[in-house]
Amino acid sequence: MFNKSLNALYIHIPKAYGSTICDVLSKVGFEIIPMTLKRNKGIVRSAIKQDILSQQVLETLFVFTFIRNPKERYKSAERHIIEKKNWKPDWSDSKLSLYIQTHKLILQIEHLEYKNHTLDHLDFIGVCEHFERDMHKLECILRNRGMKSFFDLNIHLMKSNKNIKVDIPIWFYSFFKRDFEFYEKVCIDNNK
Repeated sequence: MFNKSLNALYIHIPKAYGSTICDVLSKVGFEIIPMTLKRNKGIVRSAIKQDILSQQVLETLFVFTFIRNPKERYKSAERHIIEKKNWKPDWSDSKLSLYIQTHKLILQIEHLEYKNHTLDHLDFIGVCEHFERDMHKLECILRNRGMKSFFDLNIHLMKSNKNIKVDIPIWFYSFFKRDFEFYEKVCIDNNK
C-alpha cells in the first residue's frame, strides 16, 4: 500500500496482520499497489514499472512493515487452510498449493529483501506481538510526515492461535531459521 502525500509504502507480509493493517491504512489515505510481479519482494519494482514511484520519490520513501513470530505465523496459516477447506471445498489442489507456498513457506525476510538481499530500505518494522505499541509508534512517525488523521485502532484482531493444535513439522525450525533470527533481532531493536 502506498500513500503519495506521505511518500510512505507498506509491505504486506501474509499472515502478519496484513488485512487488519491494510484496513487501518486505507482509512488514512493509503492505496493498494496492484502487483505485476509475484510476491511482495517485487512491490517496489512493480510500483516503478507502473509509474507510481519515481527514482526521486524512492530517495525519500518511508518503507514499513510488520512481522510475526514465525511459529504463530505458521499456525495462523494452518488454521486458515483448515477454514478454507471447510468453506471452500471447490479449492483446487493447485490453488491450495499456491496458498501454502505464499502463506506458509515463504520466509518473512524474503518478502522484504530488495536489491542485493539487504533490508536497508526498511525504515520501520513493527512486531505483531506488540501490535498496539508499534502501531502507535508508526502513527507518530506518519503524523510527523504530515498525516492529518489518527489511526482507528478500535479493530478486532484476527483470531487467536493459542487454542489451535498444530503439529509443527521436524523441518520447521531449520527451514525458518533466518526468520527466527530476524524476528529476534527486530524484537531486541524495538525494545531499545
